Amino acid sequence: MKIILITSFTPTSDNFRGPSAMMYHFFKDRPDNCEVKIFTTNWNGVSRELIEKSNKELNTEIIVLKDDLYNYLHRRHTFAELRIKLGIDKYYGQSNYRLTSSVLNEIKAFEPDFIWVYGEDKTTIIKQLVNDYKVLVAGYDCFPLHYNRLLQNPYCFLSQDNYNKYLYEYKVAIHRELALRDMSCKYFDVGIADRNMFEVITGRKDAKFYPHPHYNVYDKTIDFDKEKLSVLISGKLDEYTWSDATKLIYSLCSDRTLQDKYIFTFLGSGWDEYADKLNKSGYEVKNVKWVEIYAEEVKKHDIQIFPISVGSGTKGKVLDALCMGLLCIGSKIAMENIFVKNAHSCYEYKNVNDVIEILKEVYLDKSKSRKIAEQGRALALKWHSPQRIFSIICKDMVDCDEYDGVLEYKEVLRSLDRQNDF
Repeated sequence: MKIILITSFTPTSDNFRGPSAMMYHFFKDRPDNCEVKIFTTNWNGVSRELIEKSNKELNTEIIVLKDDLYNYLHRRHTFAELRIKLGIDKYYGQSNYRLTSSVLNEIKAFEPDFIWVYGEDKTTIIKQLVNDYKVLVAGYDCFPLHYNRLLQNPYCFLSQDNYNKYLYEYKVAIHRELALRDMSCKYFDVGIADRNMFEVITGRKDAKFYPHPHYNVYDKTIDFDKEKLSVLISGKLDEYTWSDATKLIYSLCSDRTLQDKYIFTFLGSGWDEYADKLNKSGYEVKNVKWVEIYAEEVKKHDIQIFPISVGSGTKGKVLDALCMGLLCIGSKIAMENIFVKNAHSCYEYKNVNDVIEILKEVYLDKSKSRKIAEQGRALALKWHSPQRIFSIICKDMVDCDEYDGVLEYKEVLRSLDRQNDF
């Protein structure tokens, strides 16, 4: 099998300045008989050394696309900004980026079974390819869904500038989705609500949901038999986390029964004020700004809380934590699209204030908590295996299989409902 990948972001093992490491892990452990060539515009600015490293790790040929005059004017030059202001192009010139004739000839000579385009903004490239090749567009997230949720969140109304910015981005995102309405490519998201939103906007009923692959797997002993359990909250304090995180910290500071049971670690930027508040309320707190290897830090903890109130798609950090055996506590948005079940293989709160009672239950029944963490790890490793999902995608594209990810997800969760583990 031969696959061409066209991407804005050069794949790297650590997801260097990219939105997701999904493509790296899809191709890393692919079958030996699958040959891949990658064309990247390298908008994440990966160095030549890192590109060579990815080449070796992925056993691929990565080609960095160079701008010709057309692409320079339509993507990098200030002329692109003028097009935005005039309403000619609402997506920063990226949708106008096109492949040169030499690249098209190189693709033709490679004779791919299908072409995988990572990023739905490449509408001109997709138009260049759909008449001659099978084309799969990976949207990963439906951005209109993200902004739809954000425009209903308190963070959006902290300032008029916030509201104006996100309303504009919402319109831009819808415009971008509509560009795919009449194209004969296949399309998928790694979110069920994302897939449904894409259908609402475009009217396309053929869009698919594929599960998000997990990333590197690290060994970790799941052990809750300790005096203090370690809780991690990671990522930035930003529009994704501000609303639920603010309420969570207030609830923790108001409760006086958990200080001797938990150590809290914040990993990421923006948490200083919240870490100080917890510390002054009697909690043992660590505030870590940055670590060299994210997974090595995550392994040190027993529980990870995901106070995510805005977002779309599948949250890669949740999968990371599940696969490492951490007990995951998160919102419905944090846990969506992941093959785990509340109180069986994770804890999903309806209201962030419920986290206090969940933490009390976790500490009270450590044997149950350990089993939930074990079941979360087992399910994430099984259903989110990159090899399994890559195989499904290839069969869909080459053999025209009709995999139904939404149906599979619902069936798995129904089977977990029938289990009586506790």
